[in-house]
Amino acid sequence: MLLEVVQIARSIQSSTSDYVNFPARFTVPDVTPWPKSLRGRTIQVARVRRQFKDGVLPTAVVEALNNVGFVWDAKQHNWTLRVLALKTYKSLYHNLLVPYEFTVPPHAATWSRDLWGCKLGVAVTNIRSRAHQLPPDRKAELDALGFVWDSHELTFDIKVLALNTYKQLHGHVHVPFEFKVPDTHPSWPPTCWKLKLGRAVHDLRCRGDHLTPERRDVLDTLGYVPLLVQRECMYWGMMVFWVQECMDVGMIVASLVDLCGTATS
Repeated sequence: MLLEVVQIARSIQSSTSDYVNFPARFTVPDVTPWPKSLRGRTIQVARVRRQFKDGVLPTAVVEALNNVGFVWDAKQHNWTLRVLALKTYKSLYHNLLVPYEFTVPPHAATWSRDLWGCKLGVAVTNIRSRAHQLPPDRKAELDALGFVWDSHELTFDIKVLALNTYKQLHGHVHVPFEFKVPDTHPSWPPTCWKLKLGRAVHDLRCRGDHLTPERRDVLDTLGYVPLLVQRECMYWGMMVFWVQECMDVGMIVASLVDLCGTATS
């Protein structure tokens, strides 16, 4: 009965999964396409998995279930999918700085169908928060992949790498506010592609009070522009906001005139 149920489940799920992953106990639904002779019957899936682990399940049964993608270890299967999702994300975005809100898009050809709808950003946050509970082999697997345990530290490192590259290309680090690292450009490291470097530089200047001495030293060695005072940052941020938000030229001019008058008063 188990093999028949698994084969039917495989045909039902074939458009959304390459596997058949049952809960510990599975009750056959009382709906089509399930045969009436099976409806309502319960399979002790956990017992079958335990028999497989103990090596007492007939070889023919194991091979037949393997052929339809039966999942023997649900926890390991979920972990394998998480790692696959991280590898896919890295191949697409060249880093593992997964935003918390990132969800794998459904029906995306670049992603395994078993990952569609996966809340990868949430999963990454959970992995970080439970790092101390990870078995050594799993932590080593993530380390080899380049998993980001401290997203703030890596983000800073990427900005420094981008500033170094900008300096090599332009001879200075006076990055215009609107500058964005070009995508797939051979002169730039892949981890920097699409980075809004001008905005990042501005934010670093305005939040200089929160930089550690070590980070300030790193920026100083680059010939980094001195930090702006809080008042200048406030007015600059307001100016940028109005220029971005106001579509009417007259409104922009009027807003800037009023702003400058306030700044000098």
